[in-house]
Amino acid sequence: MAGIHLLACILCLVLSKALSADVVEGNYNVTAFCTSVKTGTRLGSLESCEKYYQCSSTGPVAYNCGSGLSFDLANQRCAVSSQVNCAVGVGSVGNPCAGKTGSNWLPIQGNCKGYVFCQDEKEIGTGTCPSGSKFNGQTQACESGQCSDEIGGTYLQNLCSVVPPSIFFGSTADCATWNYCSPSGELITGSCDSSDGETGATEDSKIAFNVQQQVCDYTSDSVCSRVTDKDLTSGGGSCDTSGEKKGDSYVCGYYYVCNGETFVLNYCPTGQYYDTVAEACRLRQIAVATEGCNRCQDATTSFVNAVDKTACREYLYCKNGVGTPTGPCPAGTYFDEKYQVCASDENLQTYVSDNGACSGAVAEEEATTPDD
Repeated sequence: MAGIHLLACILCLVLSKALSADVVEGNYNVTAFCTSVKTGTRLGSLESCEKYYQCSSTGPVAYNCGSGLSFDLANQRCAVSSQVNCAVGVGSVGNPCAGKTGSNWLPIQGNCKGYVFCQDEKEIGTGTCPSGSKFNGQTQACESGQCSDEIGGTYLQNLCSVVPPSIFFGSTADCATWNYCSPSGELITGSCDSSDGETGATEDSKIAFNVQQQVCDYTSDSVCSRVTDKDLTSGGGSCDTSGEKKGDSYVCGYYYVCNGETFVLNYCPTGQYYDTVAEACRLRQIAVATEGCNRCQDATTSFVNAVDKTACREYLYCKNGVGTPTGPCPAGTYFDEKYQVCASDENLQTYVSDNGACSGAVAEEEATTPDD
């Protein structure tokens, strides 16, 4: 029987990986965004109107505007709060109406239906959007869509909420994709054309988007170094098949339903994840969750299985509901979430039958044995 790795050994790996952890706000990975925009670009924060990040060659650097000032994303500078349309949820700064002259409706952080009405820097009252709708801080109005107060936290739905308008930026999903935020905040996505007649590019040549030059370019390790396993454009987006569903690649309890034009965010009840096979919310343990999503959500243990349908060896370390990749377990073992250990593959199939995170996983010997 293969040996079992004790929890103490796993903790050593956690400490070493924590030193290089990305800067994140909920599902907003600021570090990943900085690899996809031109160096020097300033990105907004979801936590405070006063906060912003400047992207350097080594990653994001956080700054705060002074008292009475908010970060103006469009103009890339701090400005008087009354002149900035900030859609950050109420609760991140003291008086939600401070600096807001005239009439304003502001979102309440952690309550996607709620809003605060401000008149000349004074809070007049609060309200709640009707059933079947949620509050949009960008438009300051209720819009169609389901939400649940049972799942709080910071969540980025529109990339253009943190990226300045009128610039092109890349994707971490592939090297050819480019994105553009229009002045109205609409996200436009495209791909570099490998048959560009004007540049004389040939097939398989100019198929990379160069973030620093903001043009289509030839592929190279440096130009494509931003490409990872995390897609900036995951979640939401346009669609044309009404009723089509898809899970969220960050929050296991979130999923999207197409209304015929766009994917609308929906929420599973507490303790449930969206099951990509059943296309419904199911109990966390048995749900076949979306690949890449954070299984530390609603977890009661320090270590949990990552979604790993190959060998069930990947696992995460959970702290404050956020998962840090810590695995994999050694060859010949799988991660057992219940007992918090790497266990022998001889029990893998029994484990898989009751744990959706490892649905389809097989022991390494079975996966590599040739057909008879």
